[in-house]
Amino acid sequence: MVNPDGGRRLEQALDDLYGAPSSEFVATRATLAAALRSDGCAAEARTLMAARRPTTAAGALNRVVRESPAVVGLFLDSIADLRDAYSRSREDVRAATTEYRDAQARLIQAACASIARPSDSSRAQIATTLHAASLDDDVAALLRVGRLVKEVSGPTGFGDGPVLVAVPDAARAERSTAKTRPAAETAADRKRADRERAAAAVEEQRQAKLRARLAQVRAELATAGRALADTRERVQSLETDLFAARREVHELQGRVERSEVEAAELEQQVRD
Repeated sequence: MVNPDGGRRLEQALDDLYGAPSSEFVATRATLAAALRSDGCAAEARTLMAARRPTTAAGALNRVVRESPAVVGLFLDSIADLRDAYSRSREDVRAATTEYRDAQARLIQAACASIARPSDSSRAQIATTLHAASLDDDVAALLRVGRLVKEVSGPTGFGDGPVLVAVPDAARAERSTAKTRPAAETAADRKRADRERAAAAVEEQRQAKLRARLAQVRAELATAGRALADTRERVQSLETDLFAARREVHELQGRVERSEVEAAELEQQVRD
């Protein structure tokens, strides 16, 4: 019998699974899958068993999301504050940048603290991923929910550093499971399923390219915003200098006029 509450149960199980220590991932997955099967959620159990163990950096960030949500919240808030600051003054940008770096450092420290033996590589992957979150809303959303799986290489607008990908949601995972369920398929069924899988893969690649381009455009926009702020500051400084120069010219013209009058008076006195 199918459990109508299977989707919600799967979501909860995935949250529990990706909040578990990496060393306990396999055992936790098996326990949660067995519980789903016993409650009539066989399809959801198969989906859960297909979930992959996160890498060291991904698992560390997943745990911080659950154990120290305030640290993650402050970091994500600092991203929004920094973006808003670009529409204001350069001083606001500097203050927001300092807050962002402080929040990033705290989050990196918390993530590394959750790793038994943090390496320079893991620290670098965590730092680069947090930088990606500041440029790409998709990466920030994955960080917020704490279901990161692994680092992947690809253009994201901030260099060739890794970003993290998410666990599929329950609906997508169910569809994927349904496509791969073992059954006595006819040759036509198998061909249709192959075509559907190929089409899904092409669409996923297209979406990944669109997300990468979006991240690149956002990075270019942030750079342009900083350049605009610098230019405005230079313009303001030049306008101040121009005002002072005009004032000095006005004062010098007054002195010249007064000197000319005085000279004329003296010449008249000499002739008299």
